[in-house]
Amino acid sequence: MLKLSERLGTFGTWMIALGVALVAGGVLALAHPLYTGIGLSMMIGWILLFAAVLYGVGGLTAPNIRRGFPQLLVALLYLAAGLALVLQPRSGVEFLGWLLGLAFLLEGVIKVLTSLVVKELPSRGWMLFSGIVSGALGVLLLARWPVSSAFALGLLVGLNLMFAGFAMITMGNAARAAAEESPPA
Repeated sequence: MLKLSERLGTFGTWMIALGVALVAGGVLALAHPLYTGIGLSMMIGWILLFAAVLYGVGGLTAPNIRRGFPQLLVALLYLAAGLALVLQPRSGVEFLGWLLGLAFLLEGVIKVLTSLVVKELPSRGWMLFSGIVSGALGVLLLARWPVSSAFALGLLVGLNLMFAGFAMITMGNAARAAAEESPPA
């Protein structure tokens, strides 16, 4: 059985390795946003195809048509969306970019309205600022759509991977430092 300090040290090393891999993936995503967007589109497409199979099996094995029909409809919807994303990933990137722009715009409107209506909200100013930034990003994405789609997806995925990687590296370093400080058992 490994001692706590050895387990913490091993855990820390693996966290640092994961963090470095995530940062490297983030840099690649930022360097190649179109490929990142296409890969994301295809991955979502395959997930939808898998879900379509599961819904289809659920619908076909239902005890009666009344219970199975809704699942079969969802299966057809997921099948169509999944095939579209897998067979036409560039169109999928454009759609995901449009959806992201719309989501940012709506998020911005909701945050601005919330900050203006809910007077007792702590940090209303930050909520208002966040809403303005989200709304502006949404407007920018939609104004430059579909050109901005691949860039936006690559940027967001890349930044997310990089920040997750930095967090893992920090956690790994903290675990290793704790392992060095822990008393021997």
